[in-house]
Amino acid sequence: MLAEPSPTWLTQPYWDATAKHTLIRPKCSSCGTSFFSPQIACPKCTSEQWTWEQSSGRGEILSAATVYKPPHPGIAVPYVFSAVRMDEGWNILTNIVNCKPEEAKIGMRVKVNWDRKIGNFVIPCFEPEQAGGSK
Repeated sequence: MLAEPSPTWLTQPYWDATAKHTLIRPKCSSCGTSFFSPQIACPKCTSEQWTWEQSSGRGEILSAATVYKPPHPGIAVPYVFSAVRMDEGWNILTNIVNCKPEEAKIGMRVKVNWDRKIGNFVIPCFEPEQAGGSK
């Protein structure tokens, strides 16, 4: 079985939100930059004043790689590991689900999918925004 995430004081709000099927990201109160992963200071202006903001859960694939060798026993392959650029201007590393690996292309519009769990944690993955992706 895969190890569950280990939330810290900095990441706990993110995991609390995913449990409710809500995708959030830090947004700087000084310069307005959205960023991920959570960190003490904004990566653009170094302000420590930021808040958690809800995301639309929609974006596009920036990069995608099909993984054929599982990094841990019990992980089904192949799967698509991807960087997704969210509509609010932040990036998230994730998996693309509900489409064939060869269909996951740079620029493809995707939306959050809440079907994956590791232990008690809900893990946001992404799937094609338009119907027609294969399962």
